[in-house]
Amino acid sequence: MSLPRISLLCAPLLCALAACSADVTPAPAPAPAATPATAGAAVPATDAASSTLKIQPEDFPSLASNEALTQLAIFSTGMGDFPQRCDQLRLVKQDELSPRWSAVIAKLSLTSCTREAYDDGSGYLSYAASATFKPGAVTLLDLPVLRYDEDAGEMHILRTYVIDAPLQQLLQTLRPRIEKDCEPTHRVNPSAVPTCTMEADDGTWRLTLGELNTTATLAADPDNPAHSLYSYGGGD
Repeated sequence: MSLPRISLLCAPLLCALAACSADVTPAPAPAPAATPATAGAAVPATDAASSTLKIQPEDFPSLASNEALTQLAIFSTGMGDFPQRCDQLRLVKQDELSPRWSAVIAKLSLTSCTREAYDDGSGYLSYAASATFKPGAVTLLDLPVLRYDEDAGEMHILRTYVIDAPLQQLLQTLRPRIEKDCEPTHRVNPSAVPTCTMEADDGTWRLTLGELNTTATLAADPDNPAHSLYSYGGGD
């Protein structure tokens, strides 16, 4: 099922979009002795020696929240969890980010909120937000990451990292990892994931990784040929 096209700018936002950018002052990192080890942690902590956050291909923050709820509700399957109006949506606050993210983010921005209205009176809300990282603060498989972009609605989410490396370098580093990580799902559910080989279409490399059209994409940054884009997401 194709995702709905966004056509209407929704107003009012909880705060004007231009005012929704904020410089983030990182919280001081806890002393190593006071940080308990977490068994089976899914993602690594910031590297103590280099102060660089080393992230993995499916490691992303969440940048927006529902003002009406006490917990973040992004891509939730619960009825009524996702904001239905733009005045219910706001940029995540600094103290709502985990320390590993707040320490590396220099600027947070809620760039848009739109709601497409349907004839039956219902609608579909989408938003776009971004986090600009401090120079050299984040790497993805040792490639420097400049920014994270989040485009989401109740039934879809697309997460994109802007990498400070050309596409060819991204392909050499990240493509083998994506294909390897795909193999267990392919063995269990070959009907949903028929292949683990990324395929190119007009310079963009894609691999469908499961149901709901979840896809990993590698592409050149159209705004800067020295940069590249890694995107991960899907929806109903």
